[in-house]
Amino acid sequence: MAHESTSHYHGGVRNDGLDSRLGCAGPDPKGVLVMSATSHPVARGPAHRALHQAWWSLLLFPVSFALAFVVGEGIPSLFGYAEPSFDSTPWWVITLAVVAALLIFAAPFLVTAHFSNKAVTEGEPGGRQPLVIAGVVVGAFVVLNLAGGIVQLLFPS
Repeated sequence: MAHESTSHYHGGVRNDGLDSRLGCAGPDPKGVLVMSATSHPVARGPAHRALHQAWWSLLLFPVSFALAFVVGEGIPSLFGYAEPSFDSTPWWVITLAVVAALLIFAAPFLVTAHFSNKAVTEGEPGGRQPLVIAGVVVGAFVVLNLAGGIVQLLFPS
């Protein structure tokens, strides 16, 4: 005699909570379908979405780097200094170019901070990780640019 299961199908979802069509545990209490190979529940919802957006926002840094480079080189050119140097270019033109380039490069940090803080506020435990990475990237950019400027001041060519 074959063993009869006590679960019955209704529209592809068995009444024991398993979805026969998808092979997953079925909807979680919030109504979101969760598939996991782990034994603990997988978070899905606004906190998870905000965390993903924070990670994806880090991809804005290559774009902001290119724009910062164009602006940093373009501002002195607009004022007639094709080859900017500390000897021939006024300090205010160099300062304007550096500050504008730094602000443009740091702009994705604000986007990452927004989504990262949103993820943390909504309970995502790893929500600060993208923000820390963005801070390190911006900090490294600032330090490298300042170091390059100091080297040019100390050892003019």
